[in-house]
Amino acid sequence: LEEIAEELQLKESIEELGLSGAAALAYVLVSKFGSLDDAFSWFDTTKRGKVPRVYWEIGFMLMKTNVKKLTGVSSFKQFSAIANGSEVTRSSWNDYFANAVGDETWLESARK
Repeated sequence: LEEIAEELQLKESIEELGLSGAAALAYVLVSKFGSLDDAFSWFDTTKRGKVPRVYWEIGFMLMKTNVKKLTGVSSFKQFSAIANGSEVTRSSWNDYFANAVGDETWLESARK
């Protein structure tokens, strides 16, 4: 029940801010981990600076987060947009979210 309430709150906040795609994903990750850097570290379970797709998908299952419902884009498409080949690297992650987020102050509201 708590997870459902959290997802509904996230969805409402994302809609109020008019976010979708990468920006919405950034909002979700910051709300759950406090920062995009901490989110990457959580997915990078092997600490190699790389996240294969299977870790990406399992991560969202463990978080009980429906990426498509919250962002409008499937987790597979999000992964494909971020990935450098078959893995998301810290560099590709940083580039992707720098382009999506920029200097947006709305991201601060996700940390609350």
